[in-house]
Amino acid sequence: MKKFVSIILLQSLLIFFSCKDLKVSNKETAAIKEIVSLYGGTCTYAINLSASTKYGKTKSFEIEISNSSVLNENTKWTEMFAANIAYIFFTFVKDEKQKYNGIKSSIVYQHGDKMSFNYSMDTLAIVYKKMSYVKQIIAILKDHDFDKLSKLIKPGIFANEKDKLDYLNNLKSADSTFGQIIDFTPAGFKFNTATNGFEFLHVSGTLKRSKQDTQFGININPTIGEDELYSFGYDY
Repeated sequence: MKKFVSIILLQSLLIFFSCKDLKVSNKETAAIKEIVSLYGGTCTYAINLSASTKYGKTKSFEIEISNSSVLNENTKWTEMFAANIAYIFFTFVKDEKQKYNGIKSSIVYQHGDKMSFNYSMDTLAIVYKKMSYVKQIIAILKDHDFDKLSKLIKPGIFANEKDKLDYLNNLKSADSTFGQIIDFTPAGFKFNTATNGFEFLHVSGTLKRSKQDTQFGININPTIGEDELYSFGYDY
């Protein structure tokens, strides 16, 4: 696995160092191993130092995945996977004294196209805090308590109670088909704004189940301190 570090100077000059010159912590190494174990392929990474932005000196960790069959076969979920790569890395390094301003995820596909996404540490911190609420909802779903879920859905999401009841009954029927929920694995996230200006955080993942594993997607209030459920379903 090739490792490098790039330094961006005021003149935007790039200098690459060999593997032995790139110093990464044990937690950063563990994060990279976790990402590779999930997506496979070839992983290269860099520490990017910039002294020429309007924000002053910035430092970011850049992760690039190529030759991944998982990613090559699921190109429609590129942004979701990129977000998850950054999120996994964040969960390992969030408490380290060595701070980054952001994490950049890049995916290189077999036909040569490269897609890159930048995530600030503040954004990732919000997702990390909100993930506890996502797990609370999944725990309620695991208990098959659809009455409680109904009460948690923010008023106004559905036009009327009948629409909400039909929605929950459809989910309840599907839930019984897939079997008991055993575990949840995050797969990505995205902050969205609806056409009416309504903002929400969408979290994607996979539910390991006793009969058939399923995709899972949930929309929640993105504001810290305001735990509100908007909707969820069995797809990303």
